[in-house]
Amino acid sequence: MLTVSAVITAAGKNSRMRKDQENLNIPIQNKLTLPLNNGNYSSTIIETTINNVLNTENIDECIVVLGHYCEEILPFINNIHD
Repeated sequence: MLTVSAVITAAGKNSRMRKDQENLNIPIQNKLTLPLNNGNYSSTIIETTINNVLNTENIDECIVVLGHYCEEILPFINNIHD
């Protein structure tokens, strides 16, 4: 049987958003950890993306590629229960 995988790339440096955050004098935060309002609850962009993939029919696994900001992003991923 064929296994269908989804790959989410979450390894960027966040450089463009970091420049905007510095110019606005707001705390530096990776865009994937920013809150995203989903109706009745709020989750981060990375949590919402992974949950959407996991809830998509015919996708068997979700692979998240981390790099920069791994320590910041990983706790949000660890909170997701399939």
